[in-house]
Amino acid sequence: MKGTPMLWIDTKTDDDARRRGEAQWTPVWTENQNGTATAAVPGPEKVDGQFWGDAIKDVQDDPAARLAMAERQLPLPGAFSQMAVARRAIIRQLKKEGKPFDAELRQLHYWAALSSWSVPYSEVLREPGFNVLESTPYAKLAKLNLTYDVIGCDELLGLNKTDRKMMREAWGEPKSHTTAHALYAELWREQESKLAAVRGKRRADLMDEIVALARPEPMVRKVPAPEPRRPGLLARIFGR
Repeated sequence: MKGTPMLWIDTKTDDDARRRGEAQWTPVWTENQNGTATAAVPGPEKVDGQFWGDAIKDVQDDPAARLAMAERQLPLPGAFSQMAVARRAIIRQLKKEGKPFDAELRQLHYWAALSSWSVPYSEVLREPGFNVLESTPYAKLAKLNLTYDVIGCDELLGLNKTDRKMMREAWGEPKSHTTAHALYAELWREQESKLAAVRGKRRADLMDEIVALARPEPMVRKVPAPEPRRPGLLARIFGR
């Protein structure tokens, strides 16, 4: 539908992720009646006009709705947390009803593993690591092997003690415990470099604009138009 923002989980290319990020974080200027202008950043998608962090409180007793709302806000750190809370509630309900919950447990592990690809701070960019994650299309991360046997669970900060206990009971002891960031550092460096290049181009473009605005207008010498030649006495008498 026209006007609907692209979700991060639907991004397939670097351009998809870049356009999505720009749509969320590029300031939109509005001219005021007094002649001034005000800038506002659109930010994450609103839910019925509310900030999603407030709106999600209204569905905290509905795990499925909570999960769906949080998924739309990926890759915000809070969205990963809210998805985990919702899945734990779904797992508890399935266990209570004596139903299988392996699929939900694997999803709980998967998203915790995927979020571990990011780090709090990028030393290269000198800005939050979230920016690298957001600029990376989900389709690239979806290709990574983030299974329990490869990643384990003890190093995943998105899991708690109960989660890890359930995973060990269900799947046994993994071969190793690591993070997606440690395992797929090459992809992180690649995406970090791409974002650094984008940042560099934006800074260069901004400097060009500043220089253009600061450059004085070229002086154009105005030469007065020659006055019309006054006809001589004979011309005036004989009309020549």
